[in-house]
Formats: sequence, structure tokens, C-alpha cells
Amino acid sequence: MRHFLYAAAIAALSATGAAAATISVTDFSAGAYQAAVGPSDKNVVEDFESFSEGNVASGWSDSAVGTFSALGGTGSGGTVSGSTSSGNFAGNDGSQLAIRDGSVYGRSSTTAALSGDGGDDKFLDSNDTSGIAYEASLGGGMFDRIVLTLTDATDSGGLLNITVNGVTETISGLGDGAVQIVEIAFDSAVSTASILFENVDGNGNAVLNDGFSIDDVTLSAVPLPASAWLLIGGFGALAAMRRRKRAQA
Repeated sequence: MRHFLYAAAIAALSATGAAAATISVTDFSAGAYQAAVGPSDKNVVEDFESFSEGNVASGWSDSAVGTFSALGGTGSGGTVSGSTSSGNFAGNDGSQLAIRDGSVYGRSSTTAALSGDGGDDKFLDSNDTSGIAYEASLGGGMFDRIVLTLTDATDSGGLLNITVNGVTETISGLGDGAVQIVEIAFDSAVSTASILFENVDGNGNAVLNDGFSIDDVTLSAVPLPASAWLLIGGFGALAAMRRRKRAQA
């Protein structure tokens, strides 16, 4: 019952409207990333190190921080043509995202730079599709900031639009293997957020074969606000009244 009341309170608060978001993109360093995520012990991090290398289907939800899907299109670049029949990438047709390790056409993990362990080398690859749709979630918990690393974006002449809650940040002209920190801050805590990473041309049309990777996705969890506890108390009182009426009937 407590879990139900908690979920009901979260749903009621989330229904009040989308929180305003701001997006910033800056050059990566371990120190800058740590400053962005802050010291909170409530941060939830996905570094993809626990997953096997290979393609992942759209709607992939094994991550600790939400669900990832390919935006569409069928890539045909080197990450596809070079691995269509090898190992865990057998059947790679360029329509799915992929977990990869090492360095692939400029894409690489940032986890080793943060952990100091050279064996930490996995990342989520767009796999030359037109981009990644990310549904951020902590499974019902609230968060107010997302920080992640973005590698090798826009090195083939296109643009990358990062969009959340009607706000878009466009980046372009980054060199091969360039690493950025993407920070998305909300003006109030949210339970879900939809983020699009879209490769486009100057006219806004989808672009393939300009692959990029994301890694070290951190959601900054926040406690349930006081208003939610009031809702839980109210729901609990209503439930108690119903139980008493049933007992008297």
C-alpha cells in the first residue's frame, strides 16, 4: 500500500506540467564532469560497463537510468559495414543502437577517465542511425538534473539537435573524437524526461552515418517533496476511511 501511495503522489505531482529545462554543452574533462554532477551520494549513474558488447533493440530498458531507442533510419557507415557478421554484431543491419567497447571511428568511453580503470571502456553508440531517443527515469523516483558525456558528434559536417521539453541546443563543427559534457537542468524535480539527440542537416532533415556515443549518464535524484508527503497522507486517510466504512457495512 505504501508503494502505491508513493507512486500515486509522484503521478499527481508530475501531472502539474513539464518542468522548464536548460541545456548546456561544454568540453569534457574529469574535473568538469565531477563538478557538473556534484558530490551527491544520491546520483544514479549508468556507465554501460555491466553490459555485453552488441546491438540493443529499440526500447532497451536494462539501463539504471531509463530507456534508449534509435530515432530511425538505417546506417551504412563503418560501424555497420565493418561488423555485420562478426561476434556479437552478427546481423547488425544499421537500424539499432549498440553497446561497444574500445574506440570505434572516434567514439569511445569516458568512464576510464573518471574511474582511473583502463578496463572501463564501454559506451552506447548511435550506430550510424539518425540519433538516439532517451526516456530518462529512475523507476518512479524524482530527479532534477541529467549529466552525460557525448563523443564524436558532428564530425561529418552535420548538426546535432539536443531537445528536451521544447528546448533545443544545436551543436556543430566538432572534430573527430571530440568529447563534450551535456548537462540538462530542470527548474523543478521530474519523474521522467524525454531527450532527443537528432542528427540533422541545415534544413532539419535527418542525417545518417554521423555516429556518436553517449556515456556516464548521471541522474541527480532528489527526495520526495513535502507536498508529495501531504498527498500521501491524504490518500492514506481516504483509504482508512474506506476501510472503516466497509467494516461498518
